[in-house]
Amino acid sequence: MTSFIVTTQVMFNDCVESDNSFSSGNSRWKFKGGRTFEVTGVNRVQEAVAFVAAIVMQNNMDVKEFPIKWVEGVTEDDDWEVVHVTPDNMEDAAKAIKETAWNI
Repeated sequence: MTSFIVTTQVMFNDCVESDNSFSSGNSRWKFKGGRTFEVTGVNRVQEAVAFVAAIVMQNNMDVKEFPIKWVEGVTEDDDWEVVHVTPDNMEDAAKAIKETAWNI
């Protein structure tokens, strides 16, 4: 079965000020890793990227997570340390996302 690998980037705002907005000049963003997902049950890489974005994207003043790269046509024989998700089973996908979530 063909699957798609989608990798995300996580960024944290290390600002200790109560006003950590961009306009205050207090925000201090740092890259802090990311996660890798194997997506099955979709036909195109665009669908895989959109699916991962829908279930993991965060965009606030404390943390941001978003897809940054993807690989098409990965097979089961390839060795990846990934979270396995599929649109066919959202309960398992939600559990996998929660187990690998970033805590701030």
